[in-house]
Amino acid sequence: YKFIAGKNDIPFLFDLRHDPDELINYVDSYYHRNVKNELQIALHNAINKFAAPIADDSIYMYFDRPACWDERSVVPKIPNLGFCSDIGDTIDFVKCANQNKVRNHCQITCGTCCKDSQGYLWAKGQLKTCSQLAGECGEKKVSIFCPETCGQC
Repeated sequence: YKFIAGKNDIPFLFDLRHDPDELINYVDSYYHRNVKNELQIALHNAINKFAAPIADDSIYMYFDRPACWDERSVVPKIPNLGFCSDIGDTIDFVKCANQNKVRNHCQITCGTCCKDSQGYLWAKGQLKTCSQLAGECGEKKVSIFCPETCGQC
């Protein structure tokens, strides 16, 4: 298995025996939850033990997938092909309010997420849940991971 957590993305869990090309992300797989939990703790301990540079570069890092996330594919129902990051720039923000497919595809950008994430966020060297992050809601990753706790609902 391989578990990856990075400062700018969701975490990944690959089952190298069944998916040697690392095409399927098993991070949300019920059947892989025990392996994921073991690898999360092992990575957390290794980062701290070896003073890995990512600990200094990343104050907040997703160790579990946020409950809501903007999809990376082209936004549906947009004639000129755009991405969630284009909303408010080349795609009118009103599409978030008027089109369910856009709102569901771009939950973070459209501000439609109202569900706390389950699991852990790396926060200043510790793995924390939403209930432990309530005082850190001013941080973007915390507010994305815990919108209900942060009063965004």
